[in-house]
Amino acid sequence: MISRPLQKLPLRVTVPLLLALPILLTAAVIIILFLVQTRTAMQRLAYDELAQIHREVLDQTNALLSQPGRINQINATLIREGRLDPARPRTWARVMLAEASASAGITALDWATTTGDAIAVSRYAGDQGYTLAIKDSQSNGLLEEFAVSPGGETAASPLAARPYDPHRRPWYSAGLAAGIPAWSEPYAWVAKHGAPQATLAIAYSQPYRNPSGQLLGVLASELSLEELSSTLGQIQIGQTGLAFILYTDGRLAARSTGTPLNTAEGRPVLAWDDRDATVAAVGAFLKTRLGALDALDTATHYAIDIAGQRQLIKVSPLHHATGLHWLVVTVVPQADFLAEIEAGRRIAIGIALVVVLLGLGLGSLAAKAMTAPILSLVAHARRIGAGDLDTQVALHQSPELAQLSQEINTMTAGLRDRLRMRQSLAMAMDVQRTLLPQATPVIPGLDLAGHSTYCDETGGDYYDYLDLFDLPEDTVAVALGDVSGHGIAAAMIMATARGILRSRSRKPGSLADLLDHMNELLIDDSDSGRFMTMLLMVINVPRREMRWASAGHDMPFIYDPQAERFIDVDGAGLPLGILTGHNYEEFVLADVAPGTLFLAGTDGIWETTNSAGEFYGKERVAELIRRQAGRTAEEISACLREELEAFRGTALQSDDITFVVVKVVPEAQAVIEREQTLKLSRRDAERLLDLLEHPPPPNAALATAQARYQELRRDADSGFNWQP
Repeated sequence: MISRPLQKLPLRVTVPLLLALPILLTAAVIIILFLVQTRTAMQRLAYDELAQIHREVLDQTNALLSQPGRINQINATLIREGRLDPARPRTWARVMLAEASASAGITALDWATTTGDAIAVSRYAGDQGYTLAIKDSQSNGLLEEFAVSPGGETAASPLAARPYDPHRRPWYSAGLAAGIPAWSEPYAWVAKHGAPQATLAIAYSQPYRNPSGQLLGVLASELSLEELSSTLGQIQIGQTGLAFILYTDGRLAARSTGTPLNTAEGRPVLAWDDRDATVAAVGAFLKTRLGALDALDTATHYAIDIAGQRQLIKVSPLHHATGLHWLVVTVVPQADFLAEIEAGRRIAIGIALVVVLLGLGLGSLAAKAMTAPILSLVAHARRIGAGDLDTQVALHQSPELAQLSQEINTMTAGLRDRLRMRQSLAMAMDVQRTLLPQATPVIPGLDLAGHSTYCDETGGDYYDYLDLFDLPEDTVAVALGDVSGHGIAAAMIMATARGILRSRSRKPGSLADLLDHMNELLIDDSDSGRFMTMLLMVINVPRREMRWASAGHDMPFIYDPQAERFIDVDGAGLPLGILTGHNYEEFVLADVAPGTLFLAGTDGIWETTNSAGEFYGKERVAELIRRQAGRTAEEISACLREELEAFRGTALQSDDITFVVVKVVPEAQAVIEREQTLKLSRRDAERLLDLLEHPPPPNAALATAQARYQELRRDADSGFNWQP
């Protein structure tokens, strides 16, 4: 409907107009898609950034939580190896001070025996050094605290000495209660010199037993929750984001903002009661959304509005050893991620609009400049489409158009050549197909079927039913060949080989003689480096034998359904056209049972590949023969073709496929039995012929012999082979 009015306008108007409309429409669609897609991409990028920050929070938390277990395991190993004496805690001082200095974030290391002796290395908030506390017989049952300088020097005199029962400490009782390494509940941590401070700690406790199972004491590594909060506070969480950790009952375990984790009365702070509005809002949201905080078993993310600002939330459960069940929460305002991106997107849209306008202007100019040569090219293309391949085009408006003219003319010449080549290939294909058998011979006692499919217009595969010299009519001679490669060259060698074979087959000689003759002639006539494999096979029903000679060709599949087995034969010589003077051999397979199935083929069958590059393989061919042995030769041929096509699927046929199916039908037994009844011994035949040529005086015996001779001649004329 639009083109009719435009047809009335001059070309200098319609071309720019038709060019501008698609550009404008495309620009509009692109800008709309850009706005939509970038919004989606920005959201995805924001969540990806949030996930990366959250992963760092988890990694830092896990790194801090993994230290206590490693230290306890080291000390337990040192006890087992006898390098730490569990009954003499005082001797542990050097080792524990070294472990404490190498483990940033650990608040205290403890060991207490079942008798109440103990040693502890502690680091208090604000101190640069450590405090060493020891209770044993040398301290008169009191806990003596010694200051340790940052350089590791322990003061000679204690800072204080006070009563101390380690068995009443939460870290000791948590290890005994669990019976295995376990985390304790948060507890108030006693600060230096016995003065309590408003800080919370958790301990990773591990009871230690000797090989007989006797409890010797409890190892513990204490971690201040303020230290965990300090670790979170060192992570860059967006521009204004935060992270916090809470127990599944809502108690805060750590936060990146540094505010206290317990109330003025020393009670734990619940997330939804926190003084920080963002933490309180997120805690209340999670409580309402999840119902129970321990119901979350996998990482997830949310987006909520707090005080008019969109907040992105990432929550992950964290289960670290026994007794520790936390939720790690990362909260980042969406604006932290998108502010710069939004500004960049607006700049990009502005630049895109300018580029579109410039493109429209330049496109209009180019359209006007190209109008004339385009029309010329259209006219030329129409002439080519009409079949005028002798036409030439000459454009001189620019070097590019001149080169385009030359390329189009070259293309047209190539089209002429390819058209002639295609016509020649079509003719060659028709000629080659006439070289294959046009009809299947009818042989008493045999069921035959042959097939050949080329992957190109022509190919190098060949099969034939030969008319050998003095071949009985109840015998079939099959030839099957495969020229290396495919296409025109292979087809020419195949045609040459067929002519040689058919010419030589009319003269006396064995199958090996045929291959010897073909080999010499193919070597003389071919210098292309190609070769040909060939299988000659003769199946004689009355004699129940198969004779064959092979020039490098694969042996046929021979299946006896009565015995349910494949018969293996061998005897392949060199392929034809490789070595002059090579002598081939003829082999015989006797006692061929009625029902036996022969399938001779080229390697294009079992080397058929599917889209995954897998070969069809000889095993599948054998299995198909075993399944289909009871069917006719043509049915077996059709089944094999269908199965190859289904296996190949969308993959292209890469090689010629040719095969011949010969089946000795069960009715062959009757042919064999009757043939045997008609045979005469050579001596009896010679005696009978002598009597006929030199008849004695008439008598009854001669009359009987003449009658028998006439009967044998009638049987021979009716289709049976009389062999003297």
